[in-house]
Amino acid sequence: MSYDDKVKIVKAKRLCYRCLIPGHISSKCRRKTECKTCKSTRHHDLLHPPEGVTSLAAISGRNIYLMTVPVEVVASNGNKVKTLALLDNGSDSSLCSEALRRKLGVAGQRVKYTATTVNGDADKVGFSFDVNVSGIREKKELSLKVLTVESVPAGKESIPTLKELSAWDHLKSLPIELDNGLDVQLLIGADTPEAFWVQEERRGKAKEPYAVRTQLGWCVMGPGKETKGKLTSNSNRISVSVSNEQLMQQLQQTWELDNKGLEVEEDSVEDRRARDILVSTTLHQESKHYQIGLLWKYDDHPLPCNKPIAEIRLASLKRKLDKDEGLRAKYVETVETYISKGHAEPVTHKKGDEGNVWYLPHHPVIHPRKPGKVRVVFDCAAKWKSILLNDNLLKGPEITSNLVGVLSRFRQERIALVADIEGMFHQVHINPTDRDVLRFLWWKDGDTTKTVNEYRMTVHLFGATSSPCCAGYALRQTAENNKPVDAIGIRATDVIRSGFYVDDCLTSISECDEAIELAQRLRNVLHEGGFRLTKCSINTSQSRPVTYRKDVGSLLGRRKRHLQV
Repeated sequence: MSYDDKVKIVKAKRLCYRCLIPGHISSKCRRKTECKTCKSTRHHDLLHPPEGVTSLAAISGRNIYLMTVPVEVVASNGNKVKTLALLDNGSDSSLCSEALRRKLGVAGQRVKYTATTVNGDADKVGFSFDVNVSGIREKKELSLKVLTVESVPAGKESIPTLKELSAWDHLKSLPIELDNGLDVQLLIGADTPEAFWVQEERRGKAKEPYAVRTQLGWCVMGPGKETKGKLTSNSNRISVSVSNEQLMQQLQQTWELDNKGLEVEEDSVEDRRARDILVSTTLHQESKHYQIGLLWKYDDHPLPCNKPIAEIRLASLKRKLDKDEGLRAKYVETVETYISKGHAEPVTHKKGDEGNVWYLPHHPVIHPRKPGKVRVVFDCAAKWKSILLNDNLLKGPEITSNLVGVLSRFRQERIALVADIEGMFHQVHINPTDRDVLRFLWWKDGDTTKTVNEYRMTVHLFGATSSPCCAGYALRQTAENNKPVDAIGIRATDVIRSGFYVDDCLTSISECDEAIELAQRLRNVLHEGGFRLTKCSINTSQSRPVTYRKDVGSLLGRRKRHLQV
């Protein structure tokens, strides 16, 4: 019996192509079958196609149109390339050809992965990098993380021509540009679901191709007209799995934080540049707060005006706040507090210096354990034209004390002292020359019905790449610039240098009296740097801990009561 006859019987009897049992289709088949010839799990041994036949489309003599759309790909370096993109929700990763990567001029991160297709699994090596993609006729831009392959498996026969589409009334006037000589060099997979959102649809009769308009433009899918030529089919599904080598690299990065200080490493070129900026821009102000500039990667950092994305995000925020009166009240209170405390200020020169203006979208975040508190998060990772603020900032050298050391010293004595610094990042001011890149949009008086005004942050932000380093440097400088001569004062500065993990203080003392005096001295020294120590707790020699009020200034006045516990 010929292959064609076998397939006709299977179709007539409505059998599963994998197990030849009726009642279900192959994609729902639970039996673990494998073709002995090609090791495929998609068909039974008896249905292995002979040479020259690669799909059921070949039997019917029809091309199968795939969802292909012309796009413009923009790399992080600004290079642009026009190509065809294949929308394939059967692939769990987005792919691009090696040829497209070279045209874009990007290096990417080397990645080992496993490609899973109907022909089995294959170990491959490619490069991973970020791109922005937009349709030729569309304004919407999508962000993708793509993985390179030798070529994207999509033949010309799967791309309809305008002449072919004119055979169907519902596709005749379709505003589509596919007769442009471009090849398919990009595959957008299910990891970018927004690429498959259907905004409009054109249907014909059953078994006819149909068209959908996505955010990238119109594309056609379905069987074409019958043809006598040889047809092929392609399977594009890629399953990416991280190799052991990459897992070890990730694990090593985790270990680095805990092992800092166990070995001495020289500063990198970027760390040396960051230290130079810290030294040259740090100023101790009359308000006692430190002022430090942003840690720019380069002196020349031309930023495009991204105000449109800030306006879009603000409109989205308005809709969210208008739906929730409680959230709106808390959010407005938080932002208005920033303004009243001087953490944010109105923009007086709206134009600013060219290339040194950036707008930060912002949104609310509520901690599940603190439902009554709303944190305003400024999105320093928001992209605009493939550029984001954090990519232009240095992380800086590791100034934070290593966690292992902090915890080890915390366990040395019997009396524990814990506390934290209130709003640590917001206590370190930013140089006025850098404030225009921290602009944000906000309604006058927090009223969403009033005009939108421009403000800019005057302090370092949670979420900015350089903020932890700058805040840690200001904390260290506080200890360096306030060196006492008495024993308890020296202990206080030592705790500031090595007993803080970011804004959390963990230290231990042998006697309760000494612990209370140390807490008071820590408060005084930190005050000289513009920091406020809060949530201070000290346990006594008994097993039951004693928690003090937020302001440790009350500790000494309550000493007798706590010692009697």
